[in-house]
This record gives sequence, structure tokens and C-alpha cells, in this order.
Amino acid sequence: ILRSHMYEKNDFTLDPERYPQNDTRKLIEDLHAEGMKVVPILDPGIKVDPTLPAYRSGMEAGVFIRTPSRDAFYEGQVWPGRVHFLDFLHRNITAWWGRQLHTFHKELLPFDGLWLDMNEPSNFDSGPIRKPDLGYFSLNYPPYDIDNGGQRLPLFHATVPMDCWHDGSILALHAHNIYGLAQAHVTWQVLHSPPFNHSRPFLLTRSVFP
Repeated sequence: ILRSHMYEKNDFTLDPERYPQNDTRKLIEDLHAEGMKVVPILDPGIKVDPTLPAYRSGMEAGVFIRTPSRDAFYEGQVWPGRVHFLDFLHRNITAWWGRQLHTFHKELLPFDGLWLDMNEPSNFDSGPIRKPDLGYFSLNYPPYDIDNGGQRLPLFHATVPMDCWHDGSILALHAHNIYGLAQAHVTWQVLHSPPFNHSRPFLLTRSVFP
């Protein structure tokens, strides 16, 4: 399993110092010759950086979760810094995800399976969200709190706010519990289809439902 291969912790990249491309391919060939498999890690947050091909193509395809007002893509923070979170319910996501995986596999790292991490989705900066006045509630502050490690916390704590939007007018509130499952389902579809054609794709996912 690979988790340190990314360049500056960005999906679909290789660190040129720790994982030189030619040396990495030779390493994978040697591992395959020994009957071992290679499983790199992927996160659902794409860094907000126009120099990254995944960010540019993701913006063009519109495959990120939208803000409550729907006029922009929601921005949070995970390992690479400020990110947009992929919308695995989006009508274009399977084709887009497939292109990224195919290019990554063909040009950089010929993996055998995938480890899908941080896909609750986890968010280091949910941002300040105003709590409604006494007697009023919102999607982020319903009339109850969740017990998170012994603390009573609002629903948006450490994740995407509940009033953000997925494609098809689906609220994050309604999609939160299936986010990891949706990512795994889309990934399975991609690996089960050409050019991968895996009959039983290997996926390790941190979040799943039920």
C-alpha cells in the first residue's frame, strides 16, 4: 500500500524526489514479479490550484460539491491545503474519475487496486456557520447534537456543511452517509470497465454505508 507517493499530497501525482517515475515503474515491475500488488491512496479533495490538471478538468466538468447558494464550488481543507470536494453523485463524475484513473495508471503508477481515504468526507476547516437564534433550527444546527468523542457537536463539524449541494438538487444532509459508498461505487464501475477490465476490483474504503 502506497500513501507517501503523492507530490505535495495531491491526487494523481508522484513525488519526483521520493518516487522518480522510471524507478517507480521498475519497483512495481519487481513487485509484480514477486506476486505482490500495488494499492495507492486517493482522497476526494482536489486542491484549488489551476496548475493541476485534475483541478482544471474538474472545474470544466463541474464535478465538485456546490455551496449553499449553488453559485460556487464549496471550499474546505484537507492534506494538500484548500480543496474542492468531488461530487460522486454528479452526472459527469464516472467519466471524469475514469479519465483521471486511466491517465494516472498509464502514465505514472500502474496500480492494482485503490485505497479510498478521507471519504466521510473529512474536512479540516468547516468554516464558521452562524447558529440560529434561540427557538430556530437549520440543517447544520438541527434540534439535536451528535455525540462525537464525548463532545456535543453540530452536524457540519469536520465535514462538508449539510446545506451544500450535490448534482440533481441533492443536499449534503441527505447524501452524507452514502458519500464513501458513492465513491466506491463509481470507482468499482471504472475499474470493472475498459481499459481496466478487472473482474473483481480491489477497493479499500475508509467510509461506507450501511
